[in-house]
Amino acid sequence: MRLNNYPVHSSLDEDSHLEDGWVETGEFDHEGSHTFALDCEFCQAKSGPVLTRVSMVNFQNEVIYDTFVKPEEEITDYVTRYSGITAEALKDVTTTAQDVQKKILELVSSSDILIGHSLESDLNVMKIRHPNIIDTALIYDHNQGPPLKPGLRSLAAQHLNRKIQQGEQTGEGHSSVEDLRACLDLVKMKLLNGPGFGKVIRETTLFEKLYELLPSKRSVIIDFSPEIYGHDLGERVNLEKFTVVNDDEVVETLERELESSTLAFIRFKEVDFNSGVVQVPSRFTGKLYSELDENRKSAILTGENRNDCLKSLNNRLQKVYDQLPVGCVFVVCNEGGDTMELTQLQGVRKRFRQLERKQVKLSDIPPEDCWDFDKQTALKRACVEASNGFTFATVITDDNSE
Repeated sequence: MRLNNYPVHSSLDEDSHLEDGWVETGEFDHEGSHTFALDCEFCQAKSGPVLTRVSMVNFQNEVIYDTFVKPEEEITDYVTRYSGITAEALKDVTTTAQDVQKKILELVSSSDILIGHSLESDLNVMKIRHPNIIDTALIYDHNQGPPLKPGLRSLAAQHLNRKIQQGEQTGEGHSSVEDLRACLDLVKMKLLNGPGFGKVIRETTLFEKLYELLPSKRSVIIDFSPEIYGHDLGERVNLEKFTVVNDDEVVETLERELESSTLAFIRFKEVDFNSGVVQVPSRFTGKLYSELDENRKSAILTGENRNDCLKSLNNRLQKVYDQLPVGCVFVVCNEGGDTMELTQLQGVRKRFRQLERKQVKLSDIPPEDCWDFDKQTALKRACVEASNGFTFATVITDDNSE
């Protein structure tokens, strides 16, 4: 659960501390369904996303709870296109987030099952911990395979032949009841068709190919989340996985394991975790160049900080290179191009649209916050840059100078 940023219930970790404002489900007997689907809608406040609607259905697809929620903070953006929430809808609402917590704890026992799509986001904003989760973003695969996660709309279209979230096009926004019913039906489809349903057919990995040809040769994966490569992969081949918490530990672990390994896959993440795009796991102990926001994302790296971060990556790659024996093949590749400018420009566009909705005069908006032709052109260029990848390969030679 921690791997996917879920809050951890005390029944799974008795040492987990329940912070102020948080609650967790308790064990109790009740009649009726013991499986529920949950979905929430959020609007944007100054501090981040705030709860504005919560809906639940039971396993029979009956709505058992559906309420709008009045946030304590002032809403800065209703994001109606996605949330379906308007100022009019919340005008006479008195239900608070604390009321929602109390109601869910009355409906759901800790032994019950909660179904949702990327439900960790909902539970973290609601500040509720629950131990038994079925997440359709995890039990189904993205068409390109993990670690990418599938969107609910694409899953509904592909497996249920159902169009959902059409309100994005009309401006009416999502319906939380529509979304959670899609989640529930996807779980039922999974139960009917078996655990392999909705999973991408795997191609043979390098680790499996090596084991097939040379079963005595050992492979290692050194990564922040090695579980994404499959929990059973190490059981099928001669492979050991190592979990690290910073990029320096990647280098140190490789140095320790290199002599006894034929194939090593390692991944550095410090640049990603400072990109402003990737959610930074709490266990990361490497260098961060800014404070994290409420979604555990950093600010976008610029200037000297960006140069320093990239220089650190180059130094670590050099240390890896210097460790490798003669005859070793060293391959370096990235997962895509530089997304920092893209993320920055997308932020400018988003803020400008928020100001437009508030009918702020164009003359009152600073030039750096205005969205114009030049920024639109730069955004297109940044999209191309973000889609570019690279791969470098070399063979280590005697003089180590290649």
